[in-house]
Amino acid sequence: MLQAPRRVRPIPRWRLRAVAAATQLVLLCGVGTWMMSTDEVTALATKILRVHPLAQVKTNRPDVGVIVRVPARDMSQVASQLAGRGIHVSFADDSGVPPAATIAKLRSLGDEVLPEVAGSSVLRWVGTRGSLHKQAPRAWPTHRYYYLQPPAG
Repeated sequence: MLQAPRRVRPIPRWRLRAVAAATQLVLLCGVGTWMMSTDEVTALATKILRVHPLAQVKTNRPDVGVIVRVPARDMSQVASQLAGRGIHVSFADDSGVPPAATIAKLRSLGDEVLPEVAGSSVLRWVGTRGSLHKQAPRAWPTHRYYYLQPPAG
């Protein structure tokens, strides 16, 4: 019995440690990705970055904010019809950049274009900043601007 050969080879310690570290990394990435793709990130940003969504604007004038979603090709026509009735609105750009001529026409009529974040998906938040930086320069030449959340949140 004392001379019996081993039936099982022991697993090296480095392999056990590597599997433990890889498991923790996968869990961390999975939970982090899930957290960033939910509305919980808004609560976290509010606390840490002191970022707050714009819910209301105080004014003494009896104004109502209206955001219109129409295809970019129809923005000028809709804006002209509304301006003829004395109505001025903000147009959502549907996560794209309308042509410069359209933006100039809207501004001349007293309207504006708001950049919009694309619809949600698992990792869409990763490209949100880049998407807004592509949209904002034409619609908002300054560095500070507002944008619309996607319709689904």
